[in-house]
Amino acid sequence: MTYALALDNPPLLIVSDRLRIEVYTHFNGTPSECHVVTLAQLGDPAKRELLRRCFSAP
Repeated sequence: MTYALALDNPPLLIVSDRLRIEVYTHFNGTPSECHVVTLAQLGDPAKRELLRRCFSAP
C-alpha cells in the first residue's frame, strides 16, 4: 500500500503472496474497500468471479 501513492492513487490495486490475494478499490466517489481471497477460497465461484471482474470489468 505504501507505493500506491507513487502510482497516482490507482483505482484498483491487487497484491498477493503465497497464501492470499488482496484487492483494494479506490474509485472516485465511492468508499475504499479491501477484498481478500485466500488460496483455499479459490474453489468458491463468487471469489473467482471477483478476481475475474478485476481484469474484465473493474
